[in-house]
Amino acid sequence: MSRKILARRSVYVADSRLSGARSTRAQRKTSSRNFVDWCFDNGCPINSIADATAALVGRFLAFTKTDGTGCSVATLLNKLASIRRSMSALGADPSEKGITAKALNLPSRSRKGTKEPVTDLIFESAVAQAQQLGEVGFVIAIKLERYLGLRGLEALMSVSALKAFALEASQLLSGEIQPISIHCGTKGGRPRDTVVILDCAQQTLEAIRDALAFAANNGGVLLRGKEPGLKSARSHYHRIAAKVGLTGVYSPHSLRYRFCVDKIVEMHRAGLSRSEALTRAAAYLGHGPSRGRFISLVYGRTIVHILPVTRRRNNLKQAATEIQSLMDRVLPLPHP
Repeated sequence: MSRKILARRSVYVADSRLSGARSTRAQRKTSSRNFVDWCFDNGCPINSIADATAALVGRFLAFTKTDGTGCSVATLLNKLASIRRSMSALGADPSEKGITAKALNLPSRSRKGTKEPVTDLIFESAVAQAQQLGEVGFVIAIKLERYLGLRGLEALMSVSALKAFALEASQLLSGEIQPISIHCGTKGGRPRDTVVILDCAQQTLEAIRDALAFAANNGGVLLRGKEPGLKSARSHYHRIAAKVGLTGVYSPHSLRYRFCVDKIVEMHRAGLSRSEALTRAAAYLGHGPSRGRFISLVYGRTIVHILPVTRRRNNLKQAATEIQSLMDRVLPLPHP
């Protein structure tokens, strides 16, 4: 077995020890394998990706930056992260070897969002244009994204989840926030729950009803492409989005921004603290409850200023008071 094959195999061994979404793992393997191939093509053979040095990684990233593919700072940092993760999985310490963004003089990148919450005017215009094109499934999909915060792939694969929710939709009419479990098309296949914006409950129910009725007559799906399969359907989805004006800062992803903004406003009116509102919004979007700061920088950056900052100490005092109040109501009083 050649030395190059052994080095490439180390990339797959590293990947087998790591977790992550399918797209994340594919990107990590590609970047790590490209690095190994570059080492051999440039006369710097290595036995394993764990043997990478700061000099080799630095030269590889410099080559990537100038090879004509137009790599951005974010792309370079993602490639570096992939190599570091593969090395760590094999027991190597990339930081100890000086394989860090700072040591390699890579500029930092901004984590602020690049989209804007879609406006009602743009959304209604996109819906009207799509209806004129006869793309009923697309209209339903973007409504689900707008009112439930779904990703595009989740919206296209949401029919089974909506069917389960329809059985309990009556709870929504009573004013309760009934969570909807999303388990198809999610990142990493991790199921999550989203909720309804109460001010948009009617529109949400109509979108769910239309989705179920349309899918029943369309083979159980909302959108079909030129070829059978999800990949073709997604390509068709993006082509329509461009035709109806959902591009740039108002691309389809901006529909999730709008859902997040509306939900944060609703929670603010309900009296939730800043941290609690951001934590819940992060969970509803599928980013996990620990990503509140990320939500404040990306999805909710246009609205987060309205949320009052509550000191942690005050939050703890309030929580302790609420627990004591609960104990006073639930626990029996001691006999004299």
